[in-house]
Amino acid sequence: MASFGLMVAIYMVNLPSVISNWLPDVMPPIIAPKYQYSIKGQFKCNGAPMNGLDVKVYEEDPVEDDFLGSDRTGSDGRFALSGEDYEVPTPGDSVKFYVWVVHGCVPKTPGNTGCPAEFKYTIPWQYYNGKLFDLGTVELWNNKVNKYDCR
Repeated sequence: MASFGLMVAIYMVNLPSVISNWLPDVMPPIIAPKYQYSIKGQFKCNGAPMNGLDVKVYEEDPVEDDFLGSDRTGSDGRFALSGEDYEVPTPGDSVKFYVWVVHGCVPKTPGNTGCPAEFKYTIPWQYYNGKLFDLGTVELWNNKVNKYDCR
């Protein structure tokens, strides 16, 4: 009898990991709505196209944001990304996709000695149905949206 109880306890402890490994493949279309994004744009630095810039899209989460995809800008500074995510919004919150880049297009000023900057832009929710959102041309030189990372 004791060994049977021990076996049940072991299976009960491992059950959540079995379920969590199985659920992402089976459940998202059933319990979580599908959100789609499609975005294009261009990045410039002081008027010149930024070639080779890594552009990433994330979905904002309370604990850790989900990486959804990336593209590298071409010689003309342009990028295009599209994809989808199954997400159950947390109560009182909504799904948010954003574009994020780290770049070196930073003016050297007394308060900033050229540390890398982060550009983050939330894609408007009206475009979470796969409709193309055109970010347009973003000038990163001295952009007010930049956050500096001088660690």
